[in-house]
Amino acid sequence: LLTAGVPLPAPELPAAELPADDADIDSELLEIFLGEADEVLEAIAEHVRLSAASPRDQDHLTTMRRGFHTLKGSSRMVGLNEFGEAGWAMEQVLNLWLGEERAGDGDLYGLIERAHGQMHEWVERLRSGKGPRIDPTAIVEAAAALRRGEPLPEAVSAEPIPVVDVAAVPAIEAMDEPIGTLRDAIE
Repeated sequence: LLTAGVPLPAPELPAAELPADDADIDSELLEIFLGEADEVLEAIAEHVRLSAASPRDQDHLTTMRRGFHTLKGSSRMVGLNEFGEAGWAMEQVLNLWLGEERAGDGDLYGLIERAHGQMHEWVERLRSGKGPRIDPTAIVEAAAALRRGEPLPEAVSAEPIPVVDVAAVPAIEAMDEPIGTLRDAIE
């Protein structure tokens, strides 16, 4: 189902649409966030596969919801507010599915796959310190549509990932020792 690591073509948005959000990111907290995001995205990928094999098992949906919740909170603590909005949108969809005890379906899995791929690509771009930042608008809008009971638009899984160029994101230097979790660093 998930094809993490396979970059999708991403057209750049005009520089005038560049939000200032990434310019204020603390590089040490960003490093911690990136490590956490890798683990969380890996867990989401594993549980979407498990859920697709057993769509009525709410435990897998719960794990994915927790993953998007973690991505939302951690990204917002670092200052990646747009990333957090994408996480929040996905968390809300999964809250609805869990609250209504719905089985996973093609639209839900399609949206999760798209959000996972976009977030994975964003993490890789942040890690490299170069390249464009991803605009989460398509994911946020698709999540809202799915919550309203509208089917997932085909374009969400086929369209290229929209991005904006972010030269202001500092390159992350390699660290000699692991730092721990983002919460550990802040507490």
